[in-house]
Formats: sequence, structure tokens, C-alpha cells
Amino acid sequence: MKALYFNTFHKEYRNRAIIFLAVITVVVILTANALLSYLREEVLAQMSVETVGQNSLLAFYYVIGSWSSFIAIYIGIGSIKSDIDSGALIQLLSFPISRTQYFLTRILGSFSIVILYYLLSLVLAMILFSLATHNVVFSWGVLGALLFSSLDIFFVILLSAFIAIRFGTLKTFVAVIFMLMIMSYSSMNWANQEWQQLYKNFGIIDSLTFFIYWLLPRLKSISDFSTSMLIGKDFPTNWWGDLIHYFGTTLLWSTIFVKSFSKSDL
Repeated sequence: MKALYFNTFHKEYRNRAIIFLAVITVVVILTANALLSYLREEVLAQMSVETVGQNSLLAFYYVIGSWSSFIAIYIGIGSIKSDIDSGALIQLLSFPISRTQYFLTRILGSFSIVILYYLLSLVLAMILFSLATHNVVFSWGVLGALLFSSLDIFFVILLSAFIAIRFGTLKTFVAVIFMLMIMSYSSMNWANQEWQQLYKNFGIIDSLTFFIYWLLPRLKSISDFSTSMLIGKDFPTNWWGDLIHYFGTTLLWSTIFVKSFSKSDL
């Protein structure tokens, strides 16, 4: 399994994907920094220094999070599908390794790659932000934000990898983005819903979003926790419930995906 884990890095390097994404990551962060510098000077000049700094930091973090999600989908799609398309999967499974071990190791390897990109983006953003504000921008909240964001990234990779097994790259990309949007909408729709109002006007859309809210991880809540850690904002009182729900549903879908992959005819 250790060899397969590092083979995930080698595979992406061999395809030049790691180098290409690293270059694009730097370009994205530099572009975001240039845009934010312009906004600070031209648009946000009338705000207080503290407000400008916090808004700029949040904007930077939003860019990093969005870009990392894009990379997670991209790397997730190719994590297993590339082995199937190239015929490498049959060869890999001829070694003393089960399909479950293969699946989980590839997911873990892909997850590590995306986290490295996330760290690259975060470090570069902090350097640029520190140079712009003439202050060292670092707090333990940044590490906490990274921890929560990693939970989001893991499920995106898991979902992308599984869907890509049956569908093409473009279809998977569109499907995952659509699902993430629906999951986010479901969280916004049901997060603060009073139980006594639950069954009022319970239509088809409400039914769909209700089941998505309970059966899939609440990634929007995880993202909100990450933002709270970054700016030092207090968590909502029920934050632990959403966290337990994340681990429970992620374990559920990981088991379903692994079982389905193990029994599939590839």
C-alpha cells in the first residue's frame, strides 16, 4: 500500500499534472493578490484598516478554497479512472492488494496531493498578504481553517473518483459541481429550519433537499467552520452535531463506494 500511495504522486508527475497545476496555482494567487490590491486602493479605501484587512483575508481564503475544490475534482477524477483507461488497474490488482486497499490508497494519495496544493496556495497568500500589510500574517486559526477545509476536500475527491469510474471526465466534472451546489443549497435551506415548520409546504424540491441535507455531508457548514477559525469567530452552538454528521455520512458513503467498486466489473 505504501508503494501504491507514492505511485499516486509519481503518476500525476508523469502526466505533468502536478507541475501544470502548481504553475496555475501560483498564477491564480498572484492574480487574486493583484485584484485585491486594486480593490484595497480604489474601492475599500474608505473602510477602516481592520475591516479592509479582514475582508481581504476572507477574499483570499475564498479564492484558495474555490481553487482547491477545483483541483480536488480534477485530481479525484483521474485518481482511479486513469488506471482503468490505461489498463494499469488490472496489473495493479494482480499484486497482493485488494480492491478496497487499492481504492482507499488512491483516494488518500490524491487527498495528499491536493492538500500540498492547498498549503502552497496558503503559504503564498500569507507571504503576499504580509508584504502588502507590512505585518506577519499568521495565526493558529489558519491551521484550524486548514483542518476543516481538508474535510471538505476529502469528500470532494471521494465523490469525484467514484462518479468518474462510470462517466467521462466532463460529465463527472459537471455532475460534481452540480451536486456541490445542491448540497450547499440544502444546507442553507434546512440548517436553521424549525422542526415545527418542517412539514409545512413540503414539496418535491423540499423533499429532495431534505434528504440531501441528512444523507450527505454538510460541506457548507464545514466551510463556515473553516472561515470562523480564520477570523476568530465563535462557532454556532450545534457545530459538533454537524461535525459528527460529516464523519458519519462520509463513512457511510465511503463504505458504499468501496463496496460498489469491489463488486463492479471493470
